[in-house]
Amino acid sequence: ICLTLDLERDYGHFETYEAFANLDDFLVLVEKYHLKLTVFTVGYLLEQRKDIIEKFRKAGAEFALHSYHHNLSKTDEDFKRQDILKAKETYLEYFNKAPLGYRAPRGAISKFELDILQDQGFQYDSSIFPYWRPGFYNNLQKPMIPFYWSNGLLEIPLSGLRFLRFPLSLSYIQFLGWNFYRFFLKLFGWPDLIISDIHLHNLKKTRGLKGAPWFARLFYLRN
Repeated sequence: ICLTLDLERDYGHFETYEAFANLDDFLVLVEKYHLKLTVFTVGYLLEQRKDIIEKFRKAGAEFALHSYHHNLSKTDEDFKRQDILKAKETYLEYFNKAPLGYRAPRGAISKFELDILQDQGFQYDSSIFPYWRPGFYNNLQKPMIPFYWSNGLLEIPLSGLRFLRFPLSLSYIQFLGWNFYRFFLKLFGWPDLIISDIHLHNLKKTRGLKGAPWFARLFYLRN
């Protein structure tokens, strides 16, 4: 089981960081259950919120990158290239070593970006949600276990329920309810490998949620 956390502003795009107030409570659980955590952080937090990064470091977390800006409105290739390069530069400056892994915002990764990651010496990507998300991606044909892209980069996809391909990420578990998951896990069994994903904003409601679209508010009712 690999527990991963995407570290970003509230709900990925609000210019607020209220969810960071949940970090101490979350780290109590990390310590209590001796969890090994991989944090995919946006690069600018390595410059602007070193206090948060250091709390994770003291808890024994390892770090990978989650882009620099977490910006989905910019789709041109030059922006994507510069965003990855800036994220890597910031990571190198902070940790004094190269990043090994990468996760694209909302799993929206392109072949162009995968080639940049390979060229920049990344060892793996963990962006692929092997599901269908209207308006974002259709990855139903992608494997649900780690695989190599044609350029040699290792992909570690997020896990889901066997056969149904419902994500085993906390956002989806909260949205659909644990009874839903418990039924199908009992029916089909657990995957052999689980790559799960959470956010700090999964833990409690924040004021920023009021500004989200109605479907997003539904998604986080169980926070």
